[in-house]
Amino acid sequence: FHLIPSNGTSTMLFVANVDVNYTWFIKISQLVEKDDLYAPVGCLQYFTDREGSVTSLNFMGSEGHYLGNLFYAMCFRRLPQDVRITYTDLLINLDQSTSCSNLQSTDYLIIPNDDYSSDICGKQAKPIIRTFSKPGPFMVFFNSDSANKNDGNGFKYTYIIGTV
Repeated sequence: FHLIPSNGTSTMLFVANVDVNYTWFIKISQLVEKDDLYAPVGCLQYFTDREGSVTSLNFMGSEGHYLGNLFYAMCFRRLPQDVRITYTDLLINLDQSTSCSNLQSTDYLIIPNDDYSSDICGKQAKPIIRTFSKPGPFMVFFNSDSANKNDGNGFKYTYIIGTV
């Protein structure tokens, strides 16, 4: 979540009225707009390391559950010489079917490339390599519908950014 106050101050209030017992770990940082950690517009999560791991919000292995009605982007800082990002060690456990045939009513990751994207649903797990010639950050998108049955734990994957 990115909050850009127009008057220099902000107040946030978190209220939850749900039957499920969720646990959240929240870190709040204040950044200057031109800081290296400042995420591009539209990026909910922004990763600046050359390699690392990414998890869905509230991912805690088999204990956590992700929320419904989400659509957000995970972005990775890209230096001018970077042309490739590799996603490996995919651990994916999402609600709904293992088919991506009806993306209007299921939960999925979208991993784009220059020419196409891969939609990852259900419990798929395979390495994915993406090569880019166009500028802009590397991005992965996550969507969850409103029919969240709390039987999906979310996802976790590692990434490595490369120059060749």
